[in-house]
Amino acid sequence: MHFFPKQAVLLLLGVSIIQVLCMPGHYLGQEHDDVQYVLASRSLLQGQYTLGVSPGDPPLAFVTPGWPVLLIPAALMSRDFTLGYELWAWLWLVLTNILLWLWLRSRMKEASAHLLTTLFALNPLVLSRSGVVMSEIPGLAFVLITLLFMERPKGLLGWKSGLLLAGAWLIR
Repeated sequence: MHFFPKQAVLLLLGVSIIQVLCMPGHYLGQEHDDVQYVLASRSLLQGQYTLGVSPGDPPLAFVTPGWPVLLIPAALMSRDFTLGYELWAWLWLVLTNILLWLWLRSRMKEASAHLLTTLFALNPLVLSRSGVVMSEIPGLAFVLITLLFMERPKGLLGWKSGLLLAGAWLIR
């Protein structure tokens, strides 16, 4: 636990609790894409990649599969209950809080990393995305993962960073 100082753990826990209290940012289907992601994840469980609601059930060619793939655990656990998808989306927000703190901590003093992470996590726009089944938050998490790996002292081989960036593109 020495990697995460006690203050950082308390901060991340506190902002995550506030974020879950703001969940869901809106109902499933408000943005239309969120329903497509849910239907695509459920379709992937059946070995397809379709919406399942279009005549002829054509392959889903206009939505990248990254976020639907990451939604599979929510699809397995929650089936038709939207709360499972919303909780899964919130967990991605919690991960993003942690990754942002780690990235900031690598480049500034701990107090500044705490402040900027808090400002991000409690930003009204971010709070409005809490539990929203859209790809922005997991896409940001993947970008932060990529930055953290690329900025390590050993660095990251070009093809590996390319794979991580491709993953971010597939999600977002």
